[in-house]
Amino acid sequence: MRIPNVHKFLLLLFIPIAAVQGYAQNADKEVAALQEILKEDRSAAEALALYPQQIRDSIFVASAHPELISRISLLQKKSSTAFRKLTANLSKEEKQDIYGMVRDPVNC
Repeated sequence: MRIPNVHKFLLLLFIPIAAVQGYAQNADKEVAALQEILKEDRSAAEALALYPQQIRDSIFVASAHPELISRISLLQKKSSTAFRKLTANLSKEEKQDIYGMVRDPVNC
């Protein structure tokens, strides 16, 4: 079956328009996502501005190594779990004493 030239023309005209509409919808979603990220970044920057310069510098250096932050987080979780297991059978008073020593070893 042969497609008339008018139908071919309309088909060729419709395909790019549909593609552009799909791209425009994707672009709108991407712009909205970027605006949300910028809003979150602005909020984070405003919160960081409240810290002393030395802390902000340390945060800046640490942010350059997100993989290390993830590894440190995992180590902290493992350490916390192991600590809880070690202290599981202690009385409340013993746990409070140990927590006090761990938090402030100089003044215990």
